[in-house]
Amino acid sequence: MNRWTVVALHDEDSEALVVAGVVAGWHGDESTSIYTSDNLYRLTSFIEAPTADAAEAKVIQEFETALAEMAAETDLV
Repeated sequence: MNRWTVVALHDEDSEALVVAGVVAGWHGDESTSIYTSDNLYRLTSFIEAPTADAAEAKVIQEFETALAEMAAETDLV
């Protein structure tokens, strides 16, 4: 497995996730930051995967799973 830093932007209004970049190695801090003026979140994830494409797919899958879990919780309320 290789280490990757994946940076993505999430638009809260459209629920779209755009992967901005995948870089070999772990760089910076793993974090979530919000840009309130545009309802954008910047996500930085550290992923272990065999390829950059696999790292990107894993981030997208984790994001979609989190959205589904939040939707299910909302339905329970």
